[in-house]
Amino acid sequence: MLWDVQARKHRKSLLGHTKFVWSVDWHPDGSFLASASADQTIRLWDPQTGDCHRILEGHSHQVTSVTFSPMGDLLASIGDDGEIKLWRVADGKCILTIQDSGQLRAIAFSPDGQTIASGGLDKTVRIWDISTGKCLQIIENHTDPVLSLVFSPDGEQLASGGEAGILHLSDIHTGKCLQTFKSDSPYRGMNITQAKGLNQVQRATLVALGAVNNDDEQQ
Repeated sequence: MLWDVQARKHRKSLLGHTKFVWSVDWHPDGSFLASASADQTIRLWDPQTGDCHRILEGHSHQVTSVTFSPMGDLLASIGDDGEIKLWRVADGKCILTIQDSGQLRAIAFSPDGQTIASGGLDKTVRIWDISTGKCLQIIENHTDPVLSLVFSPDGEQLASGGEAGILHLSDIHTGKCLQTFKSDSPYRGMNITQAKGLNQVQRATLVALGAVNNDDEQQ
């Protein structure tokens, strides 16, 4: 859905995906946007007309995140198939596929567009050289799934957010955690251990609130 921020009004709905949408990202020049969906496709949209002018297909499972490179010439996508794909925006061709580890949830380009970071349910962050597909660094500071990533403006540090509500700031060269941010929670430390009959969403909510120790919950 497209919204007029100043008027706080809904302007347009972009229709085409057949399952829920995980991620959206604007092209750097604002001329179009990309969306990633559980229907295993990526769509490129004209925000003025609402038309989908290209569908990118190649993932074998739901696509969980998309992001444009700083120059806007490339689009990176990840999914539950454990693959990172780089697409050439000009013609929609996939020019590189990197096999990562497990189901992926977060991806980010470095400011210079030469590397990308990925993170997911295996609790690690990996930094990749997009020219070779080589893994440059593995960062293992989280004890829970990694859900969000962003590079610092100078590209020297990486912020990563996890399912337990913890944010780590890491050095991209050494993988060392430089700082950890953890919000206060009135439920943190309750450590509920005998809850029965909870579904995955309910358990994840308790972990996010801090009412369940994430390591204990995983056992």
